[in-house]
Amino acid sequence: MLQLPIRCLAAGVALCAAAAAQQGEDLTQVPIPATTAHAAVPFDGSDGRVDPLTSARIDALVGARTPVHTAPDDPEGGSYGTWAAGASYKASFHDGFRFVPYLGSAYPRTQELRWHTVGATIGGVPVGPLARGLRHDSDYRVEYRYDGLVEAYDVLAEGAEQTFVIGERPAALGDLVVTGKVTTALRAAPMLDEHAELVFRDERGNDVVRYGRAFAVDAHGDRTAAFTSFDGAHIHLRVPGAWLEGAAFPVTIDPLLSRGCVAFWNTVSPAPADGEVQQVATHRDDIADDVLIAYTRAASATDTDMWIYLFTDDTASFGVRNQVWTDITTTWGNVSPAIAFGGGAADSYIVAFIRTNVGGPGVNGARYHVRASGDTALNSTFSSISRPAGTSHGDVIDVGGVLSFDTSSTVFVVFERDDPGSNREVWGRPIDLNGNVQGADVLLDTAAGGTNYTRRRPNINQVAINAADGWVVGWQEYWNSRGVPDDWDINLRRIDGTGTPTGGLAFPNNSVPDSVHKMTPIVTGAGGHYAVGMATWADPALAATTTDVGTDIFCETFDWPAAGSRSFVGISELTAGLVSDRRWRITDGTHDTNTTSHWAFAFESTLSGSQYACSVGFDAGRLERLVALTLGGGTTRAFGGAVHFNDDADQFLFAYASNEDNVGCGTTTLANHPVYTQIMEHLAEPGEVRYGTSCGPGVVGWSGRNLAGVRSYTVTLTSAPANVPAVLFLNAARARVPLDSIGMTGCMLNVSAAGLINLPTATNASGAASQTAPLFSNPAVVCGDLFWQWAYLSRGTNPLGVGATFGLQTSFTCP
Repeated sequence: MLQLPIRCLAAGVALCAAAAAQQGEDLTQVPIPATTAHAAVPFDGSDGRVDPLTSARIDALVGARTPVHTAPDDPEGGSYGTWAAGASYKASFHDGFRFVPYLGSAYPRTQELRWHTVGATIGGVPVGPLARGLRHDSDYRVEYRYDGLVEAYDVLAEGAEQTFVIGERPAALGDLVVTGKVTTALRAAPMLDEHAELVFRDERGNDVVRYGRAFAVDAHGDRTAAFTSFDGAHIHLRVPGAWLEGAAFPVTIDPLLSRGCVAFWNTVSPAPADGEVQQVATHRDDIADDVLIAYTRAASATDTDMWIYLFTDDTASFGVRNQVWTDITTTWGNVSPAIAFGGGAADSYIVAFIRTNVGGPGVNGARYHVRASGDTALNSTFSSISRPAGTSHGDVIDVGGVLSFDTSSTVFVVFERDDPGSNREVWGRPIDLNGNVQGADVLLDTAAGGTNYTRRRPNINQVAINAADGWVVGWQEYWNSRGVPDDWDINLRRIDGTGTPTGGLAFPNNSVPDSVHKMTPIVTGAGGHYAVGMATWADPALAATTTDVGTDIFCETFDWPAAGSRSFVGISELTAGLVSDRRWRITDGTHDTNTTSHWAFAFESTLSGSQYACSVGFDAGRLERLVALTLGGGTTRAFGGAVHFNDDADQFLFAYASNEDNVGCGTTTLANHPVYTQIMEHLAEPGEVRYGTSCGPGVVGWSGRNLAGVRSYTVTLTSAPANVPAVLFLNAARARVPLDSIGMTGCMLNVSAAGLINLPTATNASGAASQTAPLFSNPAVVCGDLFWQWAYLSRGTNPLGVGATFGLQTSFTCP
């Protein structure tokens, strides 16, 4: 009888109760101890710290040429025209030749230089009539063919090469002179017959466009200088007649137009202004294992262009790439790309974006492009999301899709809209990608809007499991009619697979005080498990600020089944340990569909330009070390981080742009802005090991991932007797304690008895049992080792009638 407490320690509460009942003893159960806390790992780092992981540059994105193309006209904006682009400029050809440099979002307006050829003479005699020319386009070359003269433009990465070709020797002798009328707001100093570069500057003296030194080349490759004159309105190119007399025709004159060396435009402090990539969006097709990346790039503060690339492999290097969509006209701009996949029934991507200034200055329209899986053709089609007359869409749009293997083809687009007599409101619209059928607008918050509330920045989880699962939408809201100044709050709402709001509103946990702005929600997750990231700012004035920049970035995880209510799980600060001032912007988030327990968020420092990515567990605990993705010092910056999850490689992929790749321009350097991808993998899984001694038929096993932050890690028991009590022991230390003294002859306690946790259960009719435990990462990170062992009733195994399995060691890698 005196051995009974030892037996309880060795066999567990439920098992001891059953054994005591057989012996006629009465035992009092004791409470199960709380899970042993592991020491928290410091979350270190500071803004600007470099901690690179495996990365791959996608140089061929921003630096790549865009071929000569046209695109569908916009129903509001009008004609698109014919355009092409190099690394630092774009050019149009539908109304003569127009050269437009990429100057960046800090430059106040779009600059351009137009050229119109008005004459070509030899010895004063016209080469031929130039009234009308026949235009001929190929991928990277446009020709205007006149009688006796071909004016051509080759789209090179470094600039547009302008050439004039005289095909046959004329009868007249003398100098060859080509004259073009130049129309531009830029200014260049007069030039008289010099073999020199002509530099066009803005009113502040910035070097914006360069018209390069010209040369003449004959059919044999003989070359001579061509001389440039400029009188403020016309450029004259002169080739000496003495050289022409001995030249073999055809003869070509070839100046190069390129972007100038302007690098900054900001009246307060310098800011990059050389065509930076502003936004990046990315998503993966799980059927074809393709990846779609969209990005925007600024010619000026009022002109932003957009490209879409399809990568027909999903490795980090993205070796096979195809430019599949582009919009680079100056008539309107394109911002806020968002990508989702429309499920197996549609088997298509959707890229939603906002077309700016399309209905007039300040009037925006929501648009989207549908791209079939595996379609690598350059095709810039789009559809419009209609809006009532007199309204304008805002500058934020997002879209939620469904898993690639689901049969649903409905996606849900969320967007902002300004209506007359009211403040900005958030709306949604379902779209069936099979046949591209749009539903009606859905008001996301049915509470009285008008001027009482301002609602902005809607965001939706990118992937729903299926139509029954639906989506969760978040947005930020300011209560204008409140008696005292209000703060921005975040609202959440469930949307079913048809695009119908279900249930009431929900709010993130109030761990962030009510006196603090909660802004720019990023919602991600699926299947009832979600996370929302947000920027926060304790604004003393609590004004309805339009900023999306906060002093901190927070993440909250929550459960919200399609047919249930929302329940809070965990919250953490992603910028803990970093500089705490107003510099942080959250840009994207994604969900691990393998574990259904992990998320990754991207955010950036608006002051340093550094990009960060952080993964969290089911309880919002930070897992991976914060990764600072900055690539140098000085004016080096990175832009627009986006993340997606690759379920085949079990990796998060982070894409962003950088301006660190400087190229020369006279005595200055300009940035070439490559786009990078960065792999962020889960912490290593060292695996499980059985150890020690077993007695009896039972076998210990496991299922699930031994990753910190996993919502459910399962330890199994098989081959035990059917329908008997069993208990799982857990501790952070192993042991080897003989149990012969309590009648368990030949058995060992394989886990330490000090601080032992016991989890009672029973086997089923097949002699199997399991216990599932969450591997918490917040507030403490699970790392090191955990040790498990099963004990169970097994008559005949030993005098006590209790069997015990081997020990199971589960190892975890610390962040």
